[in-house]
Amino acid sequence: MDERDALLESASLIEVPRRRIIFSSSGPARVGFVVGGLARTYVEARDGRRLTVCFALEGEIVGDIPGDPVVHAPLSVAAVTDCTLLEVDVGTLDRLVQADPGVGAAFAVEIARRRQDTHATLAAIRLGSIQERVAWRLLDLAFEAPADVGLLVGATEQQLAEGLGTASEAVTLVLRELRKAGIVLPRKGQLEIADPVRLAAIAGRRIGSG
Repeated sequence: MDERDALLESASLIEVPRRRIIFSSSGPARVGFVVGGLARTYVEARDGRRLTVCFALEGEIVGDIPGDPVVHAPLSVAAVTDCTLLEVDVGTLDRLVQADPGVGAAFAVEIARRRQDTHATLAAIRLGSIQERVAWRLLDLAFEAPADVGLLVGATEQQLAEGLGTASEAVTLVLRELRKAGIVLPRKGQLEIADPVRLAAIAGRRIGSG
């Protein structure tokens, strides 16, 4: 049995409904690959405030990877949409990383890529284009809404603009393009995130990956 077979032998497929916690920072270390849907990795402060670190698309890894400084940055993962994940056994993964230099090198690259993605997405929040910042803000606001109402944003264009520190006209133009593309839809004075995967691709500078 090679390393891939050993890892898959220990893996299990899990289904997580939208808006539910997948992996909690208060629980044991867990690792999985997103098979379908969109997941959100975040850090939660003691007062309940949450900072989204990145959005994980299909094929990407989420959770606490062996070797990450988890104690310094406890990460939780939640399903933005209905998600399917392939969860691998952390003990098996750790043994493979320790025993096989090739596996260890592969995960060192993955950890480095995760950190680069994190830096890129955090930069997009502060330094990104207005499209990136609006997309990010919409996803965050939609996730803060009650879980039983779907991915809805109740903020007005003016409130979005004030929260982003930009002109409302700029936000209006972005929302117009998002509506034209079918990514967001008007719903009784609110905005529905109709295609969160494409919106996350814009927010995370991964145009074309959704």
